[in-house]
Amino acid sequence: MTLKLRQETSTAAITADDIHVRTGGTSGTEMSLGDNDIANLGFETGSDTTEKNFKQFHNKWKMVTGDYFNTTGYVENFQGGTNLGSMTENIMASVNDGGWYLGTSSTEGRITELTANTTSGASTIMNFKIINNATDAALGSTQGWSILTIRTNNLGGDVLRKKASYASFNSSGRMYQWSSSAGSQTVLGTTSGLSRYLQLD
Repeated sequence: MTLKLRQETSTAAITADDIHVRTGGTSGTEMSLGDNDIANLGFETGSDTTEKNFKQFHNKWKMVTGDYFNTTGYVENFQGGTNLGSMTENIMASVNDGGWYLGTSSTEGRITELTANTTSGASTIMNFKIINNATDAALGSTQGWSILTIRTNNLGGDVLRKKASYASFNSSGRMYQWSSSAGSQTVLGTTSGLSRYLQLD
């Protein structure tokens, strides 16, 4: 994927085609801002009369979950080659590209895991991992973001915001982890093929 994620406050342009791709659509094909997927991506209702601003689509994208035993979500190259779930965007731009930075350097990062552990009574319920997109090297704990927002596509007020400050950084796994006290274990669902709309702030 080459389209970069950008901060909502960025002055960088985002096009209707960019928005369509982030919902899982094919570049260059017809889309409508009244489509449910487009509305869901912007965390709005699916009504054709809802006013939408392109700025609200910055740094938002869609994930379709996979499921393996008690792990639900997305993992890049899961078990030797295939992905668990999918993301329409997984690259975070450098500061030089008007978007996200990792630490204080202008490293471009890639999300390689966003999963929930749905095991009853599990102490760790969510994992979030970012690596250096150019080298695939694991990164440290300073990633230049503060909140991960997750929303399902039924728009029933079901927003979950996971703050980076509430997560622990697992130095051996090189990922952020939230404990069971941080929120719902089923925010990503418990089966494959569920849509989730995401935003990094």
